[in-house]
Amino acid sequence: MTMAETIGACKSLEPNSYVIKIDFAGAFDSINWSFIEQMLRAKGFPDLWISWISCLIRSSASSIIVNGTPSSSFNHRQGLRQGNPLSPLIFNLVVDTLSRLITSAVCQNMFHGVLQDFIQDGISHMLYVDDLIMFAKANNHCFSWI
Repeated sequence: MTMAETIGACKSLEPNSYVIKIDFAGAFDSINWSFIEQMLRAKGFPDLWISWISCLIRSSASSIIVNGTPSSSFNHRQGLRQGNPLSPLIFNLVVDTLSRLITSAVCQNMFHGVLQDFIQDGISHMLYVDDLIMFAKANNHCFSWI
């Protein structure tokens, strides 16, 4: 189902549901480096690869051009560099981890998606290029989990 079809089905079949849209714009700049390392380890990346990727993301520096003159460079403390060819791949791994956490929460009945009476396992979320769309039943249990 597309997002529009899912929203339409929710309106007619599950009026007591809600949709949350999370926009990932700017998320590149806020990803925690320690989380990336833990995530790569959990996904089974070898320690050597993790150290290479960690070195790549932790060694980034920038400067700002003001009136045509570059400022002193400063080191970043978090996030992924724009223009680095590995950044989108690492970001996709982070988003995949988020998606798996949501799916795990649904499997453990911590969170309830929508349309469970009509589609096996229902629909809890959809991912797009820079958006996460979450679908949930409107109850306190789901609100508190989110």
